[in-house]
Amino acid sequence: MWSSAVCKDVAEVERYKGSAVVTEEFRGADGKRYFRHFPLDGLHVLPYTKVPKEKQKGAKPRPVLPQQRYVAMKNARKDIHIVEQNETMERFGMSVDIEPIRVDQRRLDAPKMMGKTGGRLYEMKTDPLKAYAAAHVACCKTKGMEIVYADGNEVTSFDHLESTMKAFAEHRKEKREKDGSEEFGVFLILLGEKNLLWHDTLKLLEQRYALQTQHVFTDTIKKILSKPEKDRSRDYTLFNIVMKTNIKAGGENVQIEEISSLFPSAGEGSPVTLIVGLDVAHPPPLSRNQLMRGIAPDPSCIGVSSNCCTKNLQTFTGYEVYTE
Repeated sequence: MWSSAVCKDVAEVERYKGSAVVTEEFRGADGKRYFRHFPLDGLHVLPYTKVPKEKQKGAKPRPVLPQQRYVAMKNARKDIHIVEQNETMERFGMSVDIEPIRVDQRRLDAPKMMGKTGGRLYEMKTDPLKAYAAAHVACCKTKGMEIVYADGNEVTSFDHLESTMKAFAEHRKEKREKDGSEEFGVFLILLGEKNLLWHDTLKLLEQRYALQTQHVFTDTIKKILSKPEKDRSRDYTLFNIVMKTNIKAGGENVQIEEISSLFPSAGEGSPVTLIVGLDVAHPPPLSRNQLMRGIAPDPSCIGVSSNCCTKNLQTFTGYEVYTE
């Protein structure tokens, strides 16, 4: 505080009594450090004063611990004389409470991160994964898919993923040998982060162990679970995933209405109808700026679908061709 301890001029002390003190450190002609003190209320910015370039540069972010930040703010308030016993403010009937306001807060669980042989993924809690698995199975049954048994298993590494898929493949082999039928199948759904390394590894193991798989990303799971439970079965995102699951498992999503002229059922020797579908998708036109820059246009896509490759006439297969 501005007083006779920092200023010997009695008139100046009386003029700026109660003002905060600003201290300047400088070096004298002898190279030693000296200090000068000024009252905050007596300082002002001179006209046409340039701001140094060092002050114009943005300061780099420097994280500070909460307790250190609190102490620094408390000391800064003291420097500008914002204290509990401020005579000037008390004259106007104002009081200062330097303690921060305490509020109720909700602390979120910090995300956990795991790594294995170059792979990295963020771990979700098991409750959302179980909720999505239940919604997925319920939607499958609603659409007419037959699910004998569904279970979940936590996979934390590539080695664990491969051992899990290998165990499923062996279980399928034993089940088929026991039943004497090839109808029993296993479908694996991997719920996890959108990581290309995990996705590529899953597709490699899919070919190695001949298992149908579906990779569902974490953000997709959160999107589905954000809706009320009664509305999840009607969610189009979940519906599309279930339809992909059905196709990969050998099911049919679309059936053509049976008409006698197309699908006669007079027994063996009846004529077989070949149905071929053709469609073309053209890209949007390039803008004037893209044409001037010489950007090549996207190719058109020709899609062909037919029931020529299966025993069931209602099952279609197809391919697409890109052309200029």
